[in-house]
Amino acid sequence: MFSGGKDSLVALDIVYRAVGSEGIRAVVFQEMTGNTAKEAVEYVYSVVDMYGLRHKFIHQKLPYDHLDAFKRWGLPLYRGRWCRGEKWKLARKLQPPWLWVIGIKASDSSLRASSQWNKYIVELPRLKEVALQPVIEFTNQDIWYYIKARNLPINPCYEKYGFCGVCMFCPFHDSSTVEKVMSDEYWCRRIVDVLMHIISRSRYTVTIIRRYVKYAKCLSEEEKRRILDSLVPVPKEA
Repeated sequence: MFSGGKDSLVALDIVYRAVGSEGIRAVVFQEMTGNTAKEAVEYVYSVVDMYGLRHKFIHQKLPYDHLDAFKRWGLPLYRGRWCRGEKWKLARKLQPPWLWVIGIKASDSSLRASSQWNKYIVELPRLKEVALQPVIEFTNQDIWYYIKARNLPINPCYEKYGFCGVCMFCPFHDSSTVEKVMSDEYWCRRIVDVLMHIISRSRYTVTIIRRYVKYAKCLSEEEKRRILDSLVPVPKEA
C-alpha cells in the first residue's frame, strides 16, 4: 500500500531493495476522490515509474466524492473513522491472498505505540490477511534521514501543505497543516462548503469547524466572524 507519504516511500524502498520488482505483486494507491491533491497523484505515478513498477500499479478511487461524504455522514471520530472503513472496502476488492506492506510508525501516536499495531507483523482482521510494517520502529528523524541518505524524491505536497496531500480535508490535521491547506484558494472554498453543510453541532464538530474557518484565506474577516458567531455547540443530554 503506497500513499505517497514519506513513511510509505521508505517502506516501499526497503521492500524493493529486499525483493526487487519480481517480489512485489502490486503497488496499491488509494485516491480519496475529490479530496486528494493532484500533485500527490502525480508524485505517486512518478515514484512508481522510478522503480519500474507501472505494470504492477493499481490506482483505486472512491466511487464518490470524498468531501461530499462528510456532508452526509459527518466528521469521523478518532476511534471510529468511517473513512478508514471506506478504504478497507476498496482493499477487499483486490484478489486475495496478499501479504501487505504498510508504512506506519508507532511513534506517530500513543494509541499506535500501545496497540496491536506496534509490531512488525500484524493481522488484518477485516481482510483476513497479514501485513508487514518495516518502519514501525522508525521516528520521523529516521524517516527523513533515510530519504536523504538514499536520495529519494520527496512529495511536493510536504512543502506546500505540510503532509502528503491524500486527504486535504481531515479533522485530525494539526493547526499548522490546516493553515497551509486553507491558504490554497481552491481547497479553502471546497472545505468551507463542506463545513457549512455538516448538520451536527456537537462540541467536537464545532471545534473542527472553528479551526478551519480561523485559517480560511478565502473568507473575509467579516465572513469568518459571522460563521464563528453562529456556531453554538449542542450540549450533551444528561
